[in-house]
Amino acid sequence: MKLLESYETKDDGYFKLYKLNCTIGYRDVLRDVQDYVYDCDGFSVNSRNTGLFTNDREKVGSPLCREWKYIPTRYIYQPFTPLLERLLTMVEPLYSEYKLRDAIVNVYDDGDFISYHKDFHALKREPCSIVFSFEYDESESHVMEFYRTTGGDWSTRKERGDEREEFTISLPHQSVGLMVGMQRNYVHAIRPGKKRISVVFR
Repeated sequence: MKLLESYETKDDGYFKLYKLNCTIGYRDVLRDVQDYVYDCDGFSVNSRNTGLFTNDREKVGSPLCREWKYIPTRYIYQPFTPLLERLLTMVEPLYSEYKLRDAIVNVYDDGDFISYHKDFHALKREPCSIVFSFEYDESESHVMEFYRTTGGDWSTRKERGDEREEFTISLPHQSVGLMVGMQRNYVHAIRPGKKRISVVFR
């Protein structure tokens, strides 16, 4: 695995981008998950199909967050597919602080995107996400945008003044992005682009 880029934030996190050469491509992942991802169905400004998976048997059938008033089908845990198990074994050596057990799979069509947000995570432990990207056209990439926030754990209010910080990272085909700690003080978004699948392990 080759390190392509590394970005350390001012306070508590970092993003490292790797390139992984493997035999698994966009079509392989799509065939594996297409019956288990769901449309955003009008309850989100984001645009793509999503499915939530886990290899923790006790979580299967439960929601991502029980405190939400409305829980879409896409945020109900399903068991890992064999391919997701395979992908996890490829990326888990990047982070050893705790065992990654869950995955969010996003299937983007042309023009789909994710708006600025913070990943839901347990507040008592350091948040970690590993983003595995697969482009339909292997020459394409998607841009991930970040900015620093102020106002608390789940705030998306942009920091102003001398502390403000914004940056972008390009995610090429078969890239693996390791995002650690940043989910506390930074939001991120995915710009619209071509067809893509992301598998986000957490």
